[in-house]
Amino acid sequence: MIKILLGGSPCTYWSIAKADKRETEASGVGWELFKNYLIAKKKFNPDIFLYENNKSAAPAIKQQIRNELSVYDGTFLCKIRAHVILK
Repeated sequence: MIKILLGGSPCTYWSIAKADKRETEASGVGWELFKNYLIAKKKFNPDIFLYENNKSAAPAIKQQIRNELSVYDGTFLCKIRAHVILK
């Protein structure tokens, strides 16, 4: 069995469409929602995880997400453990 975790950024707080009180730092309600993804990742220890980023999220938030997930690809963030073989 392969465990997969899927998640995405809280657009309501990080999108450029939210002109008033848009979050631009790794703090606030949007960041608290992201931290729930980290909790799930730690608890379930998935073989594969995918985190969809909000394209218009502030650079500081995107960088902190990369740091927290220990990934460096800005297009999409995923990790596949070496021992998992997908057929």
